[in-house]
Amino acid sequence: MNALPDFPSSDGVGHASVIHDGPLSKPCTWEKRKDPKQPSQAQWFMKGHFSLHSSWETLVASLKADCPLCWTCWRAIRSSQIASPSDERVADFQATITYAHFDIGDDFFNLWVRLEGTGLKATRIRLNITKTSREIFEDIGRENPIPAQHTAQSAAEVANRWIGVCDKNHPSCLARATPPPDAKMPTRLLDLGTSDSTTWRIIETQQERLPYVALSHRWTENTPTLLQKNYDAYCDSQPDSILPQNYRDMLDICRAIPIRYIWIDSLCIIQDDNGADFRHEAPIMLDVYRYAFLTLMILWEFSDSTVFRHCRPSTVARPRPQSYKRSALTETGRDSLFTYLKNLVYPEAPVASQDSVSNAQKYAFVRIENTGSYNFDVNNAPINKRAWVLRERCLSRRILCLGNEELYWECEGDSSGPLIASETSPSGIPHMSRREGLGSLTCSDNGEYWNLLVEQYTACHLTFEEDRLVAFSGIARAVAKSTGDTYLAGIWLETWMQDLLWVPDRVREQPARVKPTTMGTQSMRLPSWSWLSFSGSIIPGLLVGNGEGPRISLTEPNSFKSDRFDCLALLSQTTVTPPDTEPYVSFHQAILQVRCLLIPVELTRITAMHMLPPSFRMTQNIEFNSTGLDCLNLMPCGEKEDDHAVFILSFSKPLNEQSRYFFMPLFLRKDKYQEAIKFGPDDKEGHEIIVEETVTNGERQFIRVGRWQEDMTLPSQLGPLISNTIVQQGIGATVSDMSKDITELERTFDFKMHEYAVRHASSMINFPRNCMSQLDQEGVNDKDENGISADENGQFGENLRGKCQEEKEQMMVDCVKCSDLPYFSNAQWSSISLVYNLGLDTTGDDLLDAFSDRYEVERALFMRDANTGRSKGYGFVVFNSSEGAAITKKYLDNTEINGRRVKVAYALERPRKQSNILDIETGMSSSGGYSQQGDRLAGEVPG
Repeated sequence: MNALPDFPSSDGVGHASVIHDGPLSKPCTWEKRKDPKQPSQAQWFMKGHFSLHSSWETLVASLKADCPLCWTCWRAIRSSQIASPSDERVADFQATITYAHFDIGDDFFNLWVRLEGTGLKATRIRLNITKTSREIFEDIGRENPIPAQHTAQSAAEVANRWIGVCDKNHPSCLARATPPPDAKMPTRLLDLGTSDSTTWRIIETQQERLPYVALSHRWTENTPTLLQKNYDAYCDSQPDSILPQNYRDMLDICRAIPIRYIWIDSLCIIQDDNGADFRHEAPIMLDVYRYAFLTLMILWEFSDSTVFRHCRPSTVARPRPQSYKRSALTETGRDSLFTYLKNLVYPEAPVASQDSVSNAQKYAFVRIENTGSYNFDVNNAPINKRAWVLRERCLSRRILCLGNEELYWECEGDSSGPLIASETSPSGIPHMSRREGLGSLTCSDNGEYWNLLVEQYTACHLTFEEDRLVAFSGIARAVAKSTGDTYLAGIWLETWMQDLLWVPDRVREQPARVKPTTMGTQSMRLPSWSWLSFSGSIIPGLLVGNGEGPRISLTEPNSFKSDRFDCLALLSQTTVTPPDTEPYVSFHQAILQVRCLLIPVELTRITAMHMLPPSFRMTQNIEFNSTGLDCLNLMPCGEKEDDHAVFILSFSKPLNEQSRYFFMPLFLRKDKYQEAIKFGPDDKEGHEIIVEETVTNGERQFIRVGRWQEDMTLPSQLGPLISNTIVQQGIGATVSDMSKDITELERTFDFKMHEYAVRHASSMINFPRNCMSQLDQEGVNDKDENGISADENGQFGENLRGKCQEEKEQMMVDCVKCSDLPYFSNAQWSSISLVYNLGLDTTGDDLLDAFSDRYEVERALFMRDANTGRSKGYGFVVFNSSEGAAITKKYLDNTEINGRRVKVAYALERPRKQSNILDIETGMSSSGGYSQQGDRLAGEVPG
């Protein structure tokens, strides 16, 4: 382990920093500091960077010497588990220790290593290293041995040890050993015979309860499938040899455990019937994995090779066992301590190299910080990038993970948390306490786990975009059944406010394909308010908002009371069409009816509507005179502004300059923690979404286009203005004066909102002073306790610029009467419909609905890409008469249809490059003009 930088000798004791030249003539600067958590303890910190390797050749030499540190680095950058460093040479390779410290109390080095080179994505890993002797290292290896290559028998022995612990000590895992009466068995299983059998056959279970193993894997070109033509043959005994090697490995593991039956999707679901059998089996998947005796997961698959990897056991990084005790520190005295430290890092003999190549005679316990090798070997495995597999992993009660140098295990564990283990850490990988399994998702504080799962799921890949809802349905069903909550299109209606606050993370590089109509797909309009409508990964609202949102009963929403939350909107109704649909897996439309305030918003000084910055501030000067504001006017600004509070806006779709946009407040939230980050304990920040107004068939509807959030370190700017608006407009002032067009639920909510607004408007509140321009000196104290005053514009003069940021922040807020602040004169209190987007997933049915109001439409077609199946953004409508085409063109050109502005022209007028477009459904030319079928209009929808 010469790969560590030199440690200062005993001469350095008591000095702030020392420079020592080690045997490799590598000067290294260290600094001694006190541990802030334990002032009596000291730590040594390396200053500057240290070159671990400056070439690929020295790394390879260190790998040949079985250095576990360098093997850990190699495993972090290799392309696969069977890759060889000689085949994947990285030019200009550098491995650099960018940070290091030695913790005397805990006896380990903490290293941050940066790996970089030509064509290599810069990788940073954090390692904990404890040097030890050969004897101790080998003793630990004998306690938890790793074979040079596993066999089915040895893998089953490891699995049975974990199964024994699980059956004895894990109540949550054991509870699923006896499924409830309504649990479904798989329709088919593979019968593997006795433990010495070499044949298998498919059986139909007839719902007879049988113990079975489930397989989770990726499909490859060699994946065997159950077809209509081989069904009868596969129901008779078939030799194992007709299956690829990885399937044979799974069958042999089952027989060695022993378990007689296994469920494999490719061999238990008919694959060539246009999806009919899959649609029958899909609802059962929840129970298939949930109640399997064990799930085998093949993390890495390579053609027809075995899942059992060759490895050099001494190169597998082993974390320091909890039982490990150092003996050198039993001596007393300062010199003996530093003798021990020197022996940790100094080699017994110098290595003749200009790089820090490890000595094969040195041993160390090496652990990747926080997760061990689990992230590289399991979480980052190709299989766990697939959306369908995430569902299987989450639903399974216990999993044996195969395909790496060592085996891994996951299960629900005991009351202390899930068990995530490996062969080198059979009792649990240190610091691994979270598993997004059903146990975590159904506990009392399941919100955090659900949001983390959604974040992970949206980053996964799907072959077909239409499967995004159904692939998540099994997990949603299980959580709903356990918690009693109501699920709709990706969100929980009890926490609908927080679930609407998601923000895009990144667009998917390779969009999923559209499923062919021959597979029985149904047209779904994904709602704009759900993360389902965004083709990419998202960050859920709870994670964005740094905490939870209000949880509201669906049956009695007006009974909600909280000291932390002020709810500003009501979910009054949900609509799913068709009414008899199964919303977990499919629907045509899903609409939220919300009672809320709509604040007109205008974004100014924008250079490109499709590339909006995240930070905005108000352009109006908020004056202390109770005046009305026409709208909320915002302009881009920096992330931090000395003179203005900042709003953080995140958009999920490009904006249209001709459209109208509104802020829709959802709730105000107060700090949860005892040490509040705001100025006063009652200060709150607002959480809202941004909506775009659309008109469809004369009906006003709204599309969610983004979310916004106020600065959490400041009191709310909009909260007081919202209360003043409700009071000024008389919203909910008296029950008898209210519109008869609203429901009793909405009427009661309006009245409660008025009561809240009156209380708030009459109270003294904290308000960011830098948003006020002409302050009433009687109503606002412009001096802080040090006598520093604001200028006539409510801002601080240049004489304050030198003061620290903390002092400036303390002087940004004044206590004012809420009702003396402005209100929004053009804000609207209404019940609105949050609907779907019309965009790249538009169908011909959408055009047919929009264009058939006045004249009979023969057919409508939306063009799709021949390779991906995704919409191109334009389509054709065929009328029965030229009169119908002409009048429809006149009335619908440059209007909005389902939230998108369309341009309508005769097909003959289309640009040259799009003038000869094939009708992909009928194969007919759509070059425009008149035809025997009628008159055509080309409708273009900007993507």
